[in-house]
Amino acid sequence: MLIASHAHVCKRWPSSDMPNRLTGRCMALRPVLSKHRSAVLCSSSRGAATADTPSSAPTPGTRGRHDLNAPPCATTWRNWPVGGEVVIVEAKLPVFQKDKKTCSSTIKVLYQQHDVPSQLATKIIKDTKKAAFDKLYPELQQYINDLATKADVNNGKFVHPGGTVSAAELALMKFLADKGTQPQKTAKESLISGSYEYFDPANPDKCVVKTGKGYPEKNPSWFVPLDCPESLSEYGGPYPIKHVNMDWGGVSSLEQKPLPQTIPACKANSSGTPSQTLNKIMAAAVKQKDDKKHLSLIQHIAFVELDSNMAYKQAIAYHSTGKACHADNALAIIKEWAETNGHKDGCWEGHNGPLEGAWGIAAMARALELLRKRPNYTDIKGKFEGWVRSRITPKMADHVTCTCKKADAGVPNQLNNWHSSIVEAEMAMAILTDDKTRFDNAVGLFHKTVEDYVWKWGRQKGYNEVNGRCMGECTETYRDGCHPQFGLGGLIQAAEMAWQQDQDLYCSNEYALATAMEFKARVIRAGLAKDMSMLPPGFELQDLTKQPWKSFDDKLGKWDYDTAEQKWKYTLDTDKKYLRDISFLPCGWEIGYNHYAGRLGLPMTETAELLKLRWPEWLVSCLCTNDDGRTTS
Repeated sequence: MLIASHAHVCKRWPSSDMPNRLTGRCMALRPVLSKHRSAVLCSSSRGAATADTPSSAPTPGTRGRHDLNAPPCATTWRNWPVGGEVVIVEAKLPVFQKDKKTCSSTIKVLYQQHDVPSQLATKIIKDTKKAAFDKLYPELQQYINDLATKADVNNGKFVHPGGTVSAAELALMKFLADKGTQPQKTAKESLISGSYEYFDPANPDKCVVKTGKGYPEKNPSWFVPLDCPESLSEYGGPYPIKHVNMDWGGVSSLEQKPLPQTIPACKANSSGTPSQTLNKIMAAAVKQKDDKKHLSLIQHIAFVELDSNMAYKQAIAYHSTGKACHADNALAIIKEWAETNGHKDGCWEGHNGPLEGAWGIAAMARALELLRKRPNYTDIKGKFEGWVRSRITPKMADHVTCTCKKADAGVPNQLNNWHSSIVEAEMAMAILTDDKTRFDNAVGLFHKTVEDYVWKWGRQKGYNEVNGRCMGECTETYRDGCHPQFGLGGLIQAAEMAWQQDQDLYCSNEYALATAMEFKARVIRAGLAKDMSMLPPGFELQDLTKQPWKSFDDKLGKWDYDTAEQKWKYTLDTDKKYLRDISFLPCGWEIGYNHYAGRLGLPMTETAELLKLRWPEWLVSCLCTNDDGRTTS
């Protein structure tokens, strides 16, 4: 829930057009409540902080996203201040069309090739950012200079604030939101109040739900709060835990002490006291293999869903409103976790420990990046850094070492959403602590993960169309709807953090992330619309098939997940590509769209259509269960 704009989006427009096109597709950003991180939520709209900046909201009915309806700009990276030769390569984007040869409604996947630079050099990125900066209002330039520190990552020093938001974006975010420009205006309102709008895929121009605090009226389950209050007492937290031990799926035992002394308040649509309601949901959210243990997601919720997200939201609220209380709130949350779990008697254990730690510290590190000017920043940053170094970093390092050794030995499909989340966390920590070695290691893991998790599918021998896989799929495409977005989201946000340090990672492995975004966006749109006709032949939405998920042992057949092929199989239809629980997850879609469409001019059509349904990029995390006991969110 934040708002920011790319004041430096890399485009060098003809002089007559520069004022209006300075930022390409500006971003309205906010962290969102997802199960994997405080993802940066963004929405694009064209405009710049020049004399031509609009001061009012767009015409009603347009929903403020003119940029998503417009074709890519004809003026692209070719017009940047490029010095020397640039090697041109081809990015392949999927296009979904009806088969004209058979005159049927069957969807066919074609891959259009687009010329792109193999990699943008640091000098090119810096020069284009400067060209954009020079066109901003003088007062904005001064504000940016007050926030920023200029450094060279190649010499071991970083540009601050880093993270996924630069000083220029922070300045332009506030400027545009105060002017009432969309989508910054709506994103800011959503950040503070927690309100959101939902658009039915079948009728995307009609708002079908609007709530005040992010709690759908008809759902009795407990929801993570979406608002960003000025007082932590209103929030109810922070909820630090000294002894963290999370098993697979983020579950832990409620008998483990100490637990948070207070439970996040439930809203009026939930029955019972807050503690009773939440604990009841926690107990029902997991299958209990051992009746003697009372399993719960409370530790995951306290750290990932609540405090790490809230810390980042508060940091963004500080910059978007100018109210110091928000900065103090963010620092207080981080301080409590660093002192409580970082205590000599504290611990961070469990199979899911590396992943849960990566999710949370990525958000907290980015929050601290935005609070460098605060009086107590240095002390809290030191405590945070020491806590992460002693408790969480070793767990992440052990997981990466073990899995990468297996991958190097030829064991397939070892790199997944865990690695992308760890890349994101390691890069955020490297920038925060000015650790060049750590940054370089994160970049190396980034490229390795993109190659193994995304690029190989549909391209590499053994993982291509011969085996029924397409370009744009990733290792976890058929696992469910969320995990592939966890994976792509971590990589997208890591690429953006590198971009803020003037390095181009978006080009990694033949622009595989752009291909994957477009393919996954199509799958999500089909899932939201419950329309299998939008999918290519061979794909089916598992939730809409004749055989329900809960019929594991039905005499007519049963479901089984093939870990070697990374896909669900139904014994009567083993050749089908079943897609399970397809939904939208805010993981940085706008960030990736802003780069590929806004900076490079690529036609990210499927991503644009998806974002029309979900902006500002939001998620209500609901803890409830289906009839078969599966947790949904």
